[in-house]
Amino acid sequence: AWYEYAVRVNPMENFVLGRYDAVALADPSASLWQPALFVFGVGVLAAWATGAVAVGYWRFQRSDLD
Repeated sequence: AWYEYAVRVNPMENFVLGRYDAVALADPSASLWQPALFVFGVGVLAAWATGAVAVGYWRFQRSDLD
């Protein structure tokens, strides 16, 4: 079970697997639907997005544009 969560830490793999989860969200009877993994995947994607923006903002603020 831990392997499925470890795979979801990679944002590209998480996005690909998240597409299947989104389809399964429309049809909850799908055999591969795992709500815990879906929520974890959305959280990981949100963390990657906010982390990238935060690092970019921090680097921009520290840069000397003169």
